[in-house]
Amino acid sequence: MGFLRKLIATSSVAGLAFTGTIASTSGYAQSNSEPSRTAGGVLLEEVLVTVRKKAAAESLQGVAVAATVFGADQLDALFVKSIGDLTTLAPNVQFRDAGSQRAVQNFFIRGMGLTGSAPSDEPTVGIVQDGVYWGVNYGANPDLYDLESIEILRGPQGTLFGRNVTAGAVNLTTKRAGYETTYGAEMLAGTDERFDVAGHVGGALIEDKLAGRLSVQSRTLNDGYVDNRVSGNKFGELKSWVARGSLLWDVADNFDVTLMVESYSDDSDPSVPFGVETEGTLASARGYVQPDDDWDVALDVEGHAKTDVNFYMLEANWEVGNGVVTSISGYRDVDNDVQMDTDGTEFQLFDVGFQMKQHQFSEELRYASNFSEVFDLTVGLYYFTQKWDYGEQRRFVDGSNLVASSSTLKHDSSAAFATLDYHINESWTLNVGGRYSMEKKKAITAPFGSCDFYQPTNCTFGDSDDKDWSNFSPSTSLTYNLDDDSIIYGSYSRGFRSGGFTLRGSALTDPYDEEVVDAFEVGTKTTLNDGKIRLNVAAFYNEYGDLQRSTIDPATALATTRNAAEATIWGLELELTALLSDGIVLGVYYGYTDPSYEKYDGFDTDGDGIPNPEAKNLDFARVPKNEGTVSLTYETLTYDWGSVISNARYSYSDGYYLDDQNTFEVNSQELVKASVQWVSPSSQWTVALVGNNLTDEKYFSSGFVTSISRWGFANMPRNYAIDMAYQF
Repeated sequence: MGFLRKLIATSSVAGLAFTGTIASTSGYAQSNSEPSRTAGGVLLEEVLVTVRKKAAAESLQGVAVAATVFGADQLDALFVKSIGDLTTLAPNVQFRDAGSQRAVQNFFIRGMGLTGSAPSDEPTVGIVQDGVYWGVNYGANPDLYDLESIEILRGPQGTLFGRNVTAGAVNLTTKRAGYETTYGAEMLAGTDERFDVAGHVGGALIEDKLAGRLSVQSRTLNDGYVDNRVSGNKFGELKSWVARGSLLWDVADNFDVTLMVESYSDDSDPSVPFGVETEGTLASARGYVQPDDDWDVALDVEGHAKTDVNFYMLEANWEVGNGVVTSISGYRDVDNDVQMDTDGTEFQLFDVGFQMKQHQFSEELRYASNFSEVFDLTVGLYYFTQKWDYGEQRRFVDGSNLVASSSTLKHDSSAAFATLDYHINESWTLNVGGRYSMEKKKAITAPFGSCDFYQPTNCTFGDSDDKDWSNFSPSTSLTYNLDDDSIIYGSYSRGFRSGGFTLRGSALTDPYDEEVVDAFEVGTKTTLNDGKIRLNVAAFYNEYGDLQRSTIDPATALATTRNAAEATIWGLELELTALLSDGIVLGVYYGYTDPSYEKYDGFDTDGDGIPNPEAKNLDFARVPKNEGTVSLTYETLTYDWGSVISNARYSYSDGYYLDDQNTFEVNSQELVKASVQWVSPSSQWTVALVGNNLTDEKYFSSGFVTSISRWGFANMPRNYAIDMAYQF
């Protein structure tokens, strides 16, 4: 039996489950009698997680980690079809596309995130798939079929994950091969000719020795959700597919190997830009105004967006004494090609093309042991290498200015880490840990004007440069068990964001240094009223040094990244799940974030070429102060006919600025989602109707400003779907 299956205990889920259960099976006994368990009962079961890479799974309620975790059944019941759907279901979390590229994710946690699409801009939220860290956020798979769990870790995770997790990390665990025979299929049809199909099959290939699993999914939106007034075509079509296979080989009773292979392809329309009128700009001078109430665009170039990703993971586990030796080898490559009308107008103001190729390899070797009742230990070594090539083409103002650029980065990183739990007594546990990392980057660039626009691979490269960095990231926490159902904790951790080079069209400049955060957190996790209420509360205070900021010159639209600021961010988070009565479950998720600059050097706020000292008074981009969600789930038992589970969800977010200059503001947002789902008595069949953005709220999730105009990328309008699934 595979080590992961020994490590993760399963729990049963019948419908909408609270954020926390990491694995699940069917929620009802397979009979025609009354369902044996209600949704409310399973929503509050014990949650087991592996976020601390220990030798045994831990209860989420008992560890000093601010995390929100979703198991497979929760994702299905909540109709989470993409990572972006989780934005309203975890406090102080925003998962958006980059805007200019739909295949690039801009993730924010606790006020820190990435707002650009250049691969040289290092993320603050790390994505980890089956133990393999993604070197770039390109090709962020939006399709989550056949996923075992998603763990959203808030706050720096430097000790266990290393660089680029100063805001947090997202762990994706896919379902793996097992010996139990399983198969299933799902079909979804919705507005705008949306049609998704998926299926999986798995089981023993050689009894108790070799098992396999295969899953596939195709997702299409054949009729774009906006009208292009210039061409008369629909725009916003989506088309993607993913195939994933895994093999489990039980070499011996104490040694197993898992191989996972995944191929993902997305061939869709590019992001949907809306030109936004700005007084005195070229766009408004020509009489262009984007309608406020119509879901339509004006594009002179419709373009394309194609992304291909291949992923391979080999994991070996060797149980030794009271511990386990784990090796995780990972390879990932990305091929991305985008051509689009970025300005969102019928005029040829700013059209762009992006090409990016990346490949990476990583190896993590660790040993985790519960070698006594007093100490738990995890130690490990890590190596990572990647290379990427990035090109960009730009066409300005009626095609009179055609430019192209290219850049290459080679990146190597290695680290050693350790973390130790000392159980002082039955009530107190002290954790200490640290990670030492070394990095080297080598960059070469051909700035705009050095490449042939029509053959962007034909370039004259300039000088190259390289830089080494090293970092030590310590962490510690102290946990006190108030009783069997409640803890309070305090923690300190350090995280760092890689240094690097600005590689987006400009000549090569001096590298910028790593960004460092010192994070302090206190929290409590408690279960009340005989297990009917679960309440988690956390407060955090983060201090950032050498804060990296990428700014766009309004005149040239060139981006520059540098160490520009020092900042503090503090906030609060609340997660509540309560069984109000049999069949009625309330979920409340609330986050408050208050960021502020202590200093912001060298930033020109008004575009006159002179840095402004009042820049430190600016608000952080894309960070709402208040955001929250209220979810209500009602289950009606129909006995011989199964059950009907209804869910309504209301989400609110304060307004915020989309740019660092604070010139592009979006209003507060209110979103409503609802679903009704029938579940058969055996839980094998489900049929559901779901509606998203029921109030047809329109807002920009990203955007930017140049001297020509402002351009924003909007959310999807109101849409509906019916989903039918079978699983054995």
